[in-house]
Amino acid sequence: VPALPVFSLIAVLALEEARSVLRGLVFAAAICLAAYVWRRGSAPVNLAVFTGQITDASFIEHADGNYYIAPSAAAARWLDVKSPKDAHVLVFGDARGFHLTRDHLVSTPAQMTILERWSNSSSDAKALRTRFAAERVGYILVNHGEIFHQRQSFSLTTAGKKTLDDFWARYTRKVFQAGPNLAGRSDGGKILDHWVVVYQILSEEEAAKPHASDDLFAAYKTSAGRP
Repeated sequence: VPALPVFSLIAVLALEEARSVLRGLVFAAAICLAAYVWRRGSAPVNLAVFTGQITDASFIEHADGNYYIAPSAAAARWLDVKSPKDAHVLVFGDARGFHLTRDHLVSTPAQMTILERWSNSSSDAKALRTRFAAERVGYILVNHGEIFHQRQSFSLTTAGKKTLDDFWARYTRKVFQAGPNLAGRSDGGKILDHWVVVYQILSEEEAAKPHASDDLFAAYKTSAGRP
């Protein structure tokens, strides 16, 4: 067909034109998305991170009131530096395992947490300590900020609560805390920026020695229910 080369050339040119238009549309969409995310976030902070005035580590340790609430990055970074490489971590109060490089257990949102389930099914504090040992969990990361943000309620039985309280007083030691810190929102209000605590689970020998004990639920016993 004598006209075939001409038609082929026209088809190639048309295809290239379509690709050029598509690339333009994709680029425009990317610009629009970036502008949307920029406006949804805190523009001055975003610029400071982009220019290196604020480090990535510092940025992710603080909340963004629009889309990143109650981060646990500070605790995760501490565990990454201070805990053994083979450490196992139980996360309480947060269904996210963001930034944790150690093996960890998290609970399904809006369901009874692992810590509550283990406490309710253990006869006493020693039995609960045995359960932690069987699961090879040596640290507990508590995200109080997320608990307050989600207005979480607890599902401990009376016996389970006593078991957990006794276990906490005897077998845990607070080794890290960041917060509670408040941060301003774009609407002028305040938000609980972050509040995370890491507890180490003690062996029987360590538990027998004098050590400071902490009340896991102290913040939830105030009349206002706020830290």
